[in-house]
Amino acid sequence: MENNDTGKKNIFIYLMVVFFALFFGTGIFLMLSNNKNKAETNEEMTTIKEEKMIIPTEVPTTGEFTLTTSNLKLSLANQINVSLNANSKDNSIVGYDVILYYDTQAFDFVEAKSLLPDFTIYSFKKSNYVTLTSVKSPSATAPTVLGSATSAQPIASLIFKAKTVGKYDLSLRSTQGAEKTKMVTDNTDILVPKLSDLQIEVTQ
Repeated sequence: MENNDTGKKNIFIYLMVVFFALFFGTGIFLMLSNNKNKAETNEEMTTIKEEKMIIPTEVPTTGEFTLTTSNLKLSLANQINVSLNANSKDNSIVGYDVILYYDTQAFDFVEAKSLLPDFTIYSFKKSNYVTLTSVKSPSATAPTVLGSATSAQPIASLIFKAKTVGKYDLSLRSTQGAEKTKMVTDNTDILVPKLSDLQIEVTQ
């Protein structure tokens, strides 16, 4: 009788050992799996953040857009007139799009005026940039070749108002989402121009 009880106790102890072994083993496995999933998630998030930081650009093909101004230093609360210049490298242009980034804490964008009599310009203010779209009148039949062999020509006047003291960049960008800086020829070819930036100093 005692041997039988002892055998039952041994079986019970054995089952308890097996149970706790399985319990702890499963717990350790789940913990390791959870840590692995967290590591993979963190790695994916890091990859996504890195991808978002990449600013897409396009390789220039033909032409150029530049920014110039007669006064690179101006007093606070004054307006500044920035000239958008273009060279189409002997191509006749019927339209263009431009993406221009600026510090909205430093400047207010006021307006854009076309310097090409046959073109109408439209400006669209976004969060920290402005897009410009200019189209040639269908009634204008004479070719519009921008610039010369050695220089670009002014095509639009961009008015900004200074708000904060400091040095700030006006930056032309090739792409922003689906928007692109480009020229369109009278043969409907798309030209991707070279771009330049402009730094302006605002003083008291």
